[in-house]
Amino acid sequence: GICIDRMDWLRIYNLDRDDGVSWFDDKPSRSLRVSWRDLMDRLGPLMHAADKTIFCNNHDKRIEILRHADGIYDEFTNSGRALNTIAMLGVTKPVMGWTNHADEMKPDADAFFQKYLYMGVFPMAPFPGNDHSIRPTPWVELAHLDYGPLMKLMRHKQWVLRPHCVETPDGNAKANLFRVADGFVVPVVYADDSTEIRVKLGRFASVAQTRDLTIQAVQPGVKNPVEVNHRWVGDDLELTVPVHRGCAMVHLGIGS
Repeated sequence: GICIDRMDWLRIYNLDRDDGVSWFDDKPSRSLRVSWRDLMDRLGPLMHAADKTIFCNNHDKRIEILRHADGIYDEFTNSGRALNTIAMLGVTKPVMGWTNHADEMKPDADAFFQKYLYMGVFPMAPFPGNDHSIRPTPWVELAHLDYGPLMKLMRHKQWVLRPHCVETPDGNAKANLFRVADGFVVPVVYADDSTEIRVKLGRFASVAQTRDLTIQAVQPGVKNPVEVNHRWVGDDLELTVPVHRGCAMVHLGIGS
């Protein structure tokens, strides 16, 4: 597939054309957003018919210009506003965030990775020769390897958009809920010094449509998953999640 860079150009107006809706510099003009939509109406089906994907570095963060995009590769996730916006634009799409350099992971690499887990966004991997972006060092690679198994569980994620679908009743951590190919995942983050976090999945029986679940937690820097104690309270599922370094990724696998 392809990744299209620098979509900030779509904010420009072509003063030599008239798209019938745009007015700029006191005259009719053509917004390059309109030109983009016309182009993608042709390019999108062509690429998808060839089993190719389209990713975008969407500096211009508007939902309608992503109609034919399969995913987002955003350059400005060092900004919390950009991270939050692309996460919301990627409710059903894969989203990757750019890391300019290792200093963006400091002073707390755990906090860096946990904000990405919470928002359902993948940070880019360090690689030799990366173009104005993060490169490998022993510390950088170790941090990515520690969180890699948690990120892997988030593949094919889609946000679960139901009221009160996930809560931390004691208010001592944050959690989110995503549907994945083989069930659900719950990133539990920012737990500070706690060793266990109570998580409630509201009306989860109607979401999962089964009670045949395997529930494990993957912790950063810990080799093997750990079992998660849980109980049903009506249709709600209550978890007691063991955390390490303030974090765990809970995987709820649905049996076939």
